[in-house]
Amino acid sequence: MLALAGGSDVLMTATTADLLEGSNLRVEPAGTHELKGLAGARAIFRASPAA
Repeated sequence: MLALAGGSDVLMTATTADLLEGSNLRVEPAGTHELKGLAGARAIFRASPAA
């Protein structure tokens, strides 16, 4: 996942995004990607401070 992130990006899978529901972070889709060591493509999300 490190290769997908920019310098200040915080990326996560859907499991972590679900756990952040209701937090003070905005979680936005960042596409579907193959991740090393996991079978199949996974939805990736980007976190940023809530506006």
